[in-house]
Amino acid sequence: DWSSDVCSSISGANKWLSFFVLLSGAGIFEEGMFRLFLLTFFWKITKKPWLSLILSSLCFGLYHLTPLNQLYQVYWQFPVAQVVSVFFSGLIFGFFYIKRGFETSVLGHTLYDWIAVMFFMK
Repeated sequence: DWSSDVCSSISGANKWLSFFVLLSGAGIFEEGMFRLFLLTFFWKITKKPWLSLILSSLCFGLYHLTPLNQLYQVYWQFPVAQVVSVFFSGLIFGFFYIKRGFETSVLGHTLYDWIAVMFFMK
């Protein structure tokens, strides 16, 4: 079953260690790349925060088409749904970034991923 493979691949499925692995990977790296860098870059170019939010979220959705592990390979079967769902989560993380700062978007992203992983752990 794919969820067992995903959970066991994240730090031996230790709940707290998984949180910190997701914090460093998805939380810090992805938020740094898509919010801190891209959203800010688009904002400086366009001078429009809403357009920057949409563009960076679209990039975020397209980035998640890459089948990095078993979880993404399952989503790869439904590429449009994958891009759309990650686009909307990118909008939420971007809104957090604009309104509350980088730390809030990192923690929000980390908690979002961690709760999803905990849901699939047995």
